[in-house]
Amino acid sequence: MKICFFLENNKAGGLDTFVKNLLTYWPNKKDKLFLFSNSNHPGNKFLKKILKKKNVKIFLYKSFNSINNKNSFDKKILRYLNNIFSFKNKIKYFYDLFEKNNFDRIIFVQGGYPGGQSSNAAIFAWDMISKHKPWFNFHNFASKTRKWDLFRLFLNFKISNKIRGFISVSKTCLTSINNIFFFKTLSKKFIYNGIEFNKSGNYTKQNKKKILLLMLGVYEERKGHKFLFDSLLLLNKRHKNFKCNIYGDGSSEEVNIVRKKIPKELKNKIFLNKHVLNVKNIITKSDIILVPSQKLESFGYSALEAMACSKPVVSTNCGGLTEIIKNNTNGYIISKDNIKKFSEKICKLIENKELRFRMGKEGYKRYKKFFKSKVMSKKYANLIHS
Repeated sequence: MKICFFLENNKAGGLDTFVKNLLTYWPNKKDKLFLFSNSNHPGNKFLKKILKKKNVKIFLYKSFNSINNKNSFDKKILRYLNNIFSFKNKIKYFYDLFEKNNFDRIIFVQGGYPGGQSSNAAIFAWDMISKHKPWFNFHNFASKTRKWDLFRLFLNFKISNKIRGFISVSKTCLTSINNIFFFKTLSKKFIYNGIEFNKSGNYTKQNKKKILLLMLGVYEERKGHKFLFDSLLLLNKRHKNFKCNIYGDGSSEEVNIVRKKIPKELKNKIFLNKHVLNVKNIITKSDIILVPSQKLESFGYSALEAMACSKPVVSTNCGGLTEIIKNNTNGYIISKDNIKKFSEKICKLIENKELRFRMGKEGYKRYKKFFKSKVMSKKYANLIHS
């Protein structure tokens, strides 16, 4: 069976990790797998490097997003009108691509719903070619449709008749699609993300003078950098022997906004880094993984990656994180507005090496039981083949 995975993404990170794991451990060896990705996606280099080894054919389709969302109101209006009047041309573009490749199935993989204009147009194009309705797989919370947005209302109605249903990455995230009226009766599934790490980390082999804290996540406000900095400021009053590395994708402007939020007292303890391909090495060298997310955290890949490396997690109670972490067992789940308690739990783990080791070990056991890539891929394959 020829299966197309249609990806539209504008940030390198968790969604790329998902695609890599899904296709790398695809259970049906006879299937021919194709990845369609927007040409301006910063994660394409990573995906090409990994998936070409697995005989996944990758096609970079034309990106239609030419006007920045952060521009003036006039330009936003122009972009909105351009999306309406160019929609038929986009459908034609993807119709020609799909007809040429003659796929048997397609699944749309998006950060959230509604996703991008390309994916929406591609759904229309696929409907013109195949009787097999696709699944729409979304990895972040669905956006509510504004009442004045008649074009989006129209697309929602049409899409509801052109797709089979929705798959999301957690129970919490999946429920957000019910906020859109036309989708309430469609089929809905959740499949937890999975990863495949060969070995877990080992605290007993690490004899560092400083405790290494780690945060993984894009440089966006929702990830909670300010919350983390305020927590570390409190921690610094009690413990001086730590440093915190932050890795993530983001524009220079986004990184500078985060950098300006670092308190003066912590300038020599907090280090901002670019997104890296191999997070396992970074996690293994760290002692505690921090997930200070404030909103729109549908799953929390960094928490899962920490568990796969036998590292304890201190996290907020945002979105799907409460489904991944077992509180007081493999980490701590703290209210997303409780800076003091977040700091206290980090402090507790710093002071107790045995507790760090025990929680890390429990996290690894939980990862092996619920979050393996092979299990995830099999569930997706079953849905697509059915």
